Amino acid sequence: MKVGKQAWLREKKIRIILQTTPERVAELPETPSLGEIGDKAEDRQVFALYASGSAIGRSLLAPPGVPADRVKTLRDAFQAMVKDSEFAGDLQRMNVELEPLPGEAVAQLVARALAVPAAVRERAKGAFGR
Repeated sequence: MKVGKQAWLREKKIRIILQTTPERVAELPETPSLGEIGDKAEDRQVFALYASGSAIGRSLLAPPGVPADRVKTLRDAFQAMVKDSEFAGDLQRMNVELEPLPGEAVAQLVARALAVPAAVRERAKGAFGR
């Protein structure tokens, strides 16, 4: 919506009522996230697990066991690419917004998703078919 319907948002023709993210993003402080809804803690965990996919997005991942110095090099290179003015110009020309999470934040999201109790995983599979 932020890219395709910017004018609608600016002119308040539409209102976003739910963020499909585990936690609220700063740009929409009044809009609840999927990870906040649900009557019980387990309900919220199910929704947050589902929403973690959109937060992780199209991240670049490496297999387990990559040496820490190599992970740091990859993360630093990615951050340098994101800050590169030519890269930013390409994004702007394509009208694409990019707000990647730092590697440490992605790692925390993945760890949190993998650590959910089995009952939550099973409920999520039943609710979302995967």
